[in-house]
Amino acid sequence: MEVRLIKDLTFMFQSIRLLIQYIAISIALSLLFGSRGVAAVSRPQTRIIQQGSKVKLNNQNVDLAWVQWQNTSGGSLRVGIRDLGLMRLLGFDLLNTNDSTTQPIHWFSSGNALPSVYLSPNRYLDITAIAHLRQWQLAVVGTQLQIVTPTATIQTIKQQPIKPTSALPISPEQLPAYRKLEITLDKPAFWEYPQISPSPSASQTPLPDDPNAPSLPPLKTWIISINAQLDPAMRAEVPTLSDNRLQGVEVNSVDDRTTTLQFNVPVGWHPVASSFSDPNRLVIEIRPDFLVERDILWMPGLRWRQQYIQISQPEQTSPQRFPVFWLEIDLTQPQLSLKPILSRNTSRVGLTPLLTIAKQSQAVAAINGGFFNRNTRFPLGAIRRQGRWLSSPILNRGAIGWTDGGEIYIDRLTRLETLVTATGERFPIQHLNSGYVEAGISRYTSDWGSIYVPVLDREWAIITRNHRIIQHLFRERPIRLPVPIPIDDYILVIRNHTARVNQIPVGTDVSIKSQTQPEIWDAYPQILAAGPLLLRSGQMVLDAGSERFSEAFSSQQAIRSAVGRTADNKLLLVTVHNRPLGSGPNLQELADILEQLGAVDALNLDGGSSSSLYFGGDLINRPTRTAAPVHNGLGVFWQPEF
Repeated sequence: MEVRLIKDLTFMFQSIRLLIQYIAISIALSLLFGSRGVAAVSRPQTRIIQQGSKVKLNNQNVDLAWVQWQNTSGGSLRVGIRDLGLMRLLGFDLLNTNDSTTQPIHWFSSGNALPSVYLSPNRYLDITAIAHLRQWQLAVVGTQLQIVTPTATIQTIKQQPIKPTSALPISPEQLPAYRKLEITLDKPAFWEYPQISPSPSASQTPLPDDPNAPSLPPLKTWIISINAQLDPAMRAEVPTLSDNRLQGVEVNSVDDRTTTLQFNVPVGWHPVASSFSDPNRLVIEIRPDFLVERDILWMPGLRWRQQYIQISQPEQTSPQRFPVFWLEIDLTQPQLSLKPILSRNTSRVGLTPLLTIAKQSQAVAAINGGFFNRNTRFPLGAIRRQGRWLSSPILNRGAIGWTDGGEIYIDRLTRLETLVTATGERFPIQHLNSGYVEAGISRYTSDWGSIYVPVLDREWAIITRNHRIIQHLFRERPIRLPVPIPIDDYILVIRNHTARVNQIPVGTDVSIKSQTQPEIWDAYPQILAAGPLLLRSGQMVLDAGSERFSEAFSSQQAIRSAVGRTADNKLLLVTVHNRPLGSGPNLQELADILEQLGAVDALNLDGGSSSSLYFGGDLINRPTRTAAPVHNGLGVFWQPEF
């Protein structure tokens, strides 16, 4: 009896202990992965040990975000590296997946899936296990992560022609450029994805990557860096390699652990690098159809896609294929939000590369936004943030608006302002905080900046305070004295309309009346405009002329950016590049592409060298050195749920 009682009590205690363990594990998993499967290393159950942005890779220092953490329940220390940094700087290929908690990779061999963790604005892949498997030594020294790998040796470098895709009309002159380089190694080695060389042989100015533009050089120099030494027998051959077997390829032994290859690539083509095993080798193909297709669920509500999209138009003899890079975002996910991002937060005057803007704003993704004057660096179109008009609409052009709850609206937008005096006189105001210059009255608030600098040769600035005109200031070139903008008031700038100055003398009491057309725009606290509008409610509504775009702009074939909304209210951030051996899409082709992606509403954004799609810490649609500075963009932000 007593023995049985003891057994029963023992069983009961074991059951209670197992139940407590089960509850604890369930709570921990719930906290770690959340209701949507997102692992957030910033959650209380995970203790951040160290994090930084510098990695010493063998004997090289690289800019690469990393984090070290440990579960509060114990266990070994874990190390994660920013995922696109692994791809760009270490040669990891990110494979397609519908599971955001792990990322399958290819690095000389497939079969590895690395756990993914999020620490805004980056996603990190846990390399602890693969480092142990590959015998990498990981150590945190100060604020730097140090990685030491077994020394790899380049055994052979070969170059050979490859056959063009049958669908591409390659001319005989282009055939020699269509080739591949094959580097054989004794063991796997880190390699940096090919990039445009910073050497003087490569243009330092931003380029639209348009092979038909006469101002562009026929070739650009690219470079790939491999974390491996040259075999001693090969090292003796280096001076003659470029003259014989590797014509047009320059091989440099940087140090005892690093080798670089430089090679020329036709403008508009890209090298495509891949790693293989048995034997370990790195293959670089130089080709015009360069796009590596991807479909990666990066986190719940955010999917990364890139593939060729084929469209047909009646006047074209054959279907056209365009490389398309896009992000699909579900803004109803509470962790995700969308905001206009600016080159400067304290002034509307200025240009900055989107890569810099996105990193400074801590966005997880971003696309370039509306138009701007590259000379004055002024915005040309609507920017509304948290209900404040940082720049007003122009010319009834297309815009996108959204609410904090993720509702998206795309249509044409007009905003009207009127200056009303105490006696009932009414004067139209052309624009608010805008770089679009017209005769008449414009208004500038502190959202423009602390000062206004005259644009034309002769301008009047009317200063207000507490709804009353208190001062008239005349500004004339070449002095162009700046005019202070009151923090809580505004100034009126009168251009080419001197009569207006006399109609609103000092001492006049004034007020501002405003409205948007259509009125529904008032419900959207966030707005960004560009144009022209492409799709509306599933219908093609492209009419560039009605938005005061030229016919040349409409028909021009160029790299383009666009934003769209799908039928299930997903947001699409899209960039489209040159068709192989051709130029980018015109506006009609862009609209067709957006329609194929599932958009029911779509808007063209600024394009050409401005077209930039930022994601996971890098530009994913083009080499960084070819992207021009921009004024503004759309930024996607992630905030973990606690």
